[in-house]
Amino acid sequence: MLAQTVLSDRIYLFLKYIKPGENMRIKSFCFAAVLLLACGAMAGADDSNGKRYITVTGMADVKAVPDQVIISFGVNSESKEIEAAKKDNDGKTRKIFEALKLNGVDEKDIQTDRISIQPRYDYSGKQVLIGYTVTKNITVLLRTLEKYEAVAEGILGAGSNYLNGVEFVVSEKRKYSDEARALALKAAQEKAKAMAAALGRRIGKPLAIEELQPQQQYFRAAGKMAANAMMDSVNAESESGGTLSAGTVKISAGVMVKFELK
Repeated sequence: MLAQTVLSDRIYLFLKYIKPGENMRIKSFCFAAVLLLACGAMAGADDSNGKRYITVTGMADVKAVPDQVIISFGVNSESKEIEAAKKDNDGKTRKIFEALKLNGVDEKDIQTDRISIQPRYDYSGKQVLIGYTVTKNITVLLRTLEKYEAVAEGILGAGSNYLNGVEFVVSEKRKYSDEARALALKAAQEKAKAMAAALGRRIGKPLAIEELQPQQQYFRAAGKMAANAMMDSVNAESESGGTLSAGTVKISAGVMVKFELK
């Protein structure tokens, strides 16, 4: 309402002091200038309560040393008869479960997350059914990295012939996420102060806060690369007495904050 009043007053003054017969180009130029000045009074970000504000984002990363590892692997069995393929797969899976339990892996940390039975065909000529493939995917959580070597050897020795991935994680992710979020909020506040100061203004209290969802980054090897990574790791540890290096996990946080602008 205030901006509309300012605009009306300026247009009125313009019309009042322009004399009849003056050059129309001058009139048009002056009128446009008045409109720009009036619109300038309305420029800037105002919320529904008429408060001016500035919106900024803040990002932060926290690095943590992983203390757990997730191994995802599979068992493939092929045979001309579906019953034979399933029997072979079940037998290898039981041996893997036994090896995991012998290495102290709790049953609640072992999950069969996919089972599939697929026909196999020969396409060299006419399509001919030549057998079946039975696959089980299994995921195991190791709560200590020290078990990695023994568990990996047990999995491979018991009959696993496909590895989906190796992922290093932190058990206290909530703790590091909270730390990263606090740093992101601080970064947003510092950015808002700097931007406001550059324009001769200052910020007030925060009016709204929204959390963004950046992706966590971690090491993960997939498919054949994962199989090679695990085999190389197991062989290296067997030869050198333990050389597993989990590196670090980067946990990120992002926020969007709206500050009052004074």
